[in-house]
Amino acid sequence: MKSKFPWFVVVFIVIAVLLCCICCLCFFLLIATSSSLDSSLASSYGYTEKYVEGDSESENKILVVKVEGIILNEPPEDQGIFGLFDQQGIVYGYQIKDILYKAADDTNIKAVILDVNSPGGTVTGSQAISDGVKYFQETTGRPVYGFGSGLIASGGYWALANSDEIIIDNGSLVGSIGVIGGEISQYTDVVAETDPYTGYSVSTEGGIDKILITAGEGKDLGNPFRPITQKEFDTLQAAADDYYEVFVNYVASSRNLTSDKIINEIGALLYGEIQAKENGLIDTILSRTQIYEYVTETLKLNEDYLIVKAEPGSSNSFFANVASLFPQNFKSENKSTEFCTYKIQTMAFYGSVESLCE
Repeated sequence: MKSKFPWFVVVFIVIAVLLCCICCLCFFLLIATSSSLDSSLASSYGYTEKYVEGDSESENKILVVKVEGIILNEPPEDQGIFGLFDQQGIVYGYQIKDILYKAADDTNIKAVILDVNSPGGTVTGSQAISDGVKYFQETTGRPVYGFGSGLIASGGYWALANSDEIIIDNGSLVGSIGVIGGEISQYTDVVAETDPYTGYSVSTEGGIDKILITAGEGKDLGNPFRPITQKEFDTLQAAADDYYEVFVNYVASSRNLTSDKIINEIGALLYGEIQAKENGLIDTILSRTQIYEYVTETLKLNEDYLIVKAEPGSSNSFFANVASLFPQNFKSENKSTEFCTYKIQTMAFYGSVESLCE
């Protein structure tokens, strides 16, 4: 006798599946909407505004724009949906510039706080942020306060140098006004080499040849199995000198310093906040809490203000809202590869460019 599958079991399974689907849909909708609600005002200018403090109904907004990590140019176009999660340790200069350009259209924004904690990065990305700051200032006539916390070095300092006022947190390091070229390795009598992405090591004792087929003088620049030529060295040094001159002149004009003082006295050293103030690199030393109080008092807003933090991505983007809830959970395995593409370039970066590939 053929047994029948109980009808009530089928109904139960169907109802259970439907309920699961509804619950999942509600959960993700809640994530998308709550992120915007917690952010107070969802900006229509191409970035999400996350609530920090103040009166959520106030029309006197102070926009905090974070510059945290190594400054690169712009995000890859083919990073896909999950590229939204991959922002740890990297900030894109053109993305920050875009935020500042769009913020200039919002008449409720009374000031911007450019919040920097960065060892620097590419000259292009650092200059892009600086251009965004200048555009906001000139277009709106409203101030940009540069706030540094932790490490504000090289391109990180470049990014905020022309702020109306530079304020640094206690215990921070400021400076490294200089550029650094990519490191060129050179080996003699190599007998073994391992993959640099799995643990780079070289043994030298008596001779391995590595031949590259290239066309064009200097095309294999960086090949560690041959010496760098004088012409190649001079070319790289000239590029570094050119970028350095631009950097020095920019800081000198922004901070009312002379190029001679920057080159011969300040140099490319890092300074604590007290020394940085004595050298004219910063204006004031305040904590993060104090900077908010300082700005609102300077603008005479009393209690009628709203501080929000700008986060890249459209406020209407569901995935952007989801990404903001899981900042640590997704990390690209190829991030070192992205850094490595810059190691040969001249960079406004504090530290070893080669270390970006480790």
